[in-house]
This record gives sequence, structure tokens and C-alpha cells, in this order.
Amino acid sequence: MSGKPNLMATLGTHDLFRRFAADDLAALGAIAVAKSWGSGATIFQRGDEGDGMIVVTEGRVRLSLLAHNGREISLKHAGPGEIVGEIALLDGGPRSADATAMTRTHGSFVPRAGFQRLIDGRPGLLRAINMYLCERLRDTNELVESLALLPIEARLARFMLKQLALAAIEDEAEAGVSLAMPQSELAALIGASRPKLNRVLVTWEKSGLIVRDGQLVRCKIGALRRIAFPRGD
Repeated sequence: MSGKPNLMATLGTHDLFRRFAADDLAALGAIAVAKSWGSGATIFQRGDEGDGMIVVTEGRVRLSLLAHNGREISLKHAGPGEIVGEIALLDGGPRSADATAMTRTHGSFVPRAGFQRLIDGRPGLLRAINMYLCERLRDTNELVESLALLPIEARLARFMLKQLALAAIEDEAEAGVSLAMPQSELAALIGASRPKLNRVLVTWEKSGLIVRDGQLVRCKIGALRRIAFPRGD
């Protein structure tokens, strides 16, 4: 099927699958099914059956929760190369958040039933999965610490560095990162208000740390790292 080699390469870079051997990735790619959603379409809702995982190949997916007061809380935006629903792929439990296509979105769906058969036939993969789950727990602890203790500047800098890393841009002095979302969405993702986020962006722009050109933000990576990790942690 066209696109399967690219899918395998994408899966091989993700933390969940990077310890899989080439033949394991090929077997995983063989059970994937192409899917697409229009802008604004609901991909799944919280509480739905966890029937598989989505590898985003084009577009953007928002993961969110609806609070008791009716407010929608954005948890994450997943763009090309990222995956959505991997925990449901592993345990088959209900979806823990809503997933919405922010733009016309294409992806590959990996069904849980096929994945379970793959794992049953290759029990050695369980060690790689267990290591991934431990990493996820550490990441969650870091996120909680970030929201509770770090200033907004550090949270924003870490978010931008993560986007650069996803685009395989880490060793350059300056690079552009795409922030293809409203400021209100970005503010929600880093746990801040929109006015506070805008003040930081304006300050950074005046200092020359960033240059904004529509949705593209060119930034000085070294300066971002110093802001993101002020104690070198």
C-alpha cells in the first residue's frame, strides 16, 4: 500500500515504537488503515470504546476535555508524525478525552484487535511497551511540575522546543516553528491566559528572541533553552 514505508518511518521515531525492530514495524504498518476527517469533525469522544490508535499524517488534531462548567480544556495538539489514542491501543479502555480535527486531517488507524494479535505473537515487544509507559509517567510528572512551578516564559519555551524537536530541528542556532493555532488554544495548552501569553510573545519579539510571520515564529534556540531550563535541568 502506498505510504506504508513513510508510516513505518514515522512509527519508528515515536517513543512507543522506537525500540521495535524493523520487521515489527513492518507488521504494524501492515495492519494500518488510511482514514480522513474534515475540519471540525469529531474523531472520537471521551468514553468511546478504545478501539485503536491514529497516526496523524496531515492536518492537526486537538485533544480536549469538557469541564463540568461547560468550559472546554485543551490538552494537546497532535500534528503530522504524532499519534493519538495510544493508551487505548494498549489497554482497550474507554477514551479519556475528545479528539477533534482542527483542519482537514489524514491519518493511519491501527486497530487494537490487530495490534493485540501482533503482541501475542511477539511477546518480546512487551518490554518495549513497558519502558514507554514508564517514560509517559515521568513526562506526566514533569508536566504537573511545569504547570505548578514554572513561570509562563519557561512553559512557552519548553512547548516551542518540543515543536522544534518534532520537526527534527534541534542543532541549529535559529529556526522557525509553526504555531498553527489561535492564541487562546496555545494559552490553554501551556496553562496560561491569552493576555499573559501575548505579553510574553510581544516582549520576546521586542528583544529579538523571536520574529513572528503569521503562524511561523522564528526563534533563537539557545535563548529558548536558557529560558526553558533556567537551572540547567
